[in-house]
Amino acid sequence: TLALNAPTLIDEAAATRNAFAMMKQSGSPATLGQKGRLAGAYLTYLGGLTGGAVLANTLGNQFDEDV
Repeated sequence: TLALNAPTLIDEAAATRNAFAMMKQSGSPATLGQKGRLAGAYLTYLGGLTGGAVLANTLGNQFDEDV
């Protein structure tokens, strides 16, 4: 799932970097709160990947004879 979502993650990281650059160029660099909101938006994409990994691991363990 990471390979499928890599373009989205790369695009979101680039958009975040561009947002920081535009804010700095305008003369008002991002505050800590603004950085936190942008980081939180990025982490929402990682949440789906983490959930998928946990689900796959749990299902795999259900069929594993050594557990």
